Amino acid sequence: MTFLNSFEAVRYRGIDGLSFPSLAPANLITGENGVGKTAALEAMWLFTGRYNTGLLWNQHVQRTDKPVLDPVARLAKDALELRGEEMGSSHSLKAVFRKLADTERTKETPSGSAPANLFMPPPVIARIYVDLDGSPATPETTGAQITPWGSVVFDKPQMPAERPDSIIFGTRFQVQTLDEYLRRYSDMVRANLKKNFTEAINLILPKIRDVEILTDETGGSYLSALTDANVQLPLHDLGGGVERLYQLYLSFFGARGGTLYADEVENGLHHSVLENVWSHSRKWMRQWNVQLVATTHSGECIEAAMAAFEDAPDDLAIHKLFRNAETGKVEVTTFTGEALEGARDLNLETR
Repeated sequence: MTFLNSFEAVRYRGIDGLSFPSLAPANLITGENGVGKTAALEAMWLFTGRYNTGLLWNQHVQRTDKPVLDPVARLAKDALELRGEEMGSSHSLKAVFRKLADTERTKETPSGSAPANLFMPPPVIARIYVDLDGSPATPETTGAQITPWGSVVFDKPQMPAERPDSIIFGTRFQVQTLDEYLRRYSDMVRANLKKNFTEAINLILPKIRDVEILTDETGGSYLSALTDANVQLPLHDLGGGVERLYQLYLSFFGARGGTLYADEVENGLHHSVLENVWSHSRKWMRQWNVQLVATTHSGECIEAAMAAFEDAPDDLAIHKLFRNAETGKVEVTTFTGEALEGARDLNLETR
């Protein structure tokens, strides 16, 4: 189990210094467009994945599918720096990019890092230096990111044993592929949870009797729903709400023991099903021991979350981001516990 208790984006995009002093099992981040909700989500995901330096190039973080040489420059002026507390223990991540002088460059990339389709591995032209908890990362192995300009090498810190995955879901550049969802679905079936998955789909489509993996004429695999009329239909043909819901369910399952980060969690879901979805999300959180951090633009989503946690208000926190008019810095006001009731009148919905 790895939960975030607190978090600070010391240097990250336009939210430098943004601090969340207290995070709950379930968290909703709201605020005006452009205030930094998605950036906060990305930064938390990077922090919980700090043992995987390669995440710096991830499309969720870079917000582009184009090649990037220096990933740090797109995220911070000089050095990326994040801090937080996990399960009562304080940690930090600092990453610095340095382009190597001609005399420092090598002609070969680290063993095994060159793409199979390249005859000559591109030279190492830069390095990412990583500090964890104030000290240089102790490398387990060396990795490399191949770019059109050359290779960028980095140390891969020693991953603590049995550290759970943290998953980011629903941002503009959706990294999770269909194959990944199919893998999670297969793992879920092996865990004897297939009936639970079908029940989740029934929150939107009550006429679905079963879901299974089928293969199309090209040999590709997909998830197919069996209706009560014995008709097989691909899940992705049943509307954005169904697709969003099954991806959310499988993301909860994939993040078990860790944290799920969901951007604009209500996307594709009609307001009439939000309370039911939140009620089930709370059940999935408890079932798989998952912390949830999500962003939203929707007042209906906030109300639905508050209704789902009405008997346990300390388990839900609403974090409203705003830009301080005097300093220009992004700050946060957090409502949890008894304060949630009073927050109903404070216009938490900001589009």
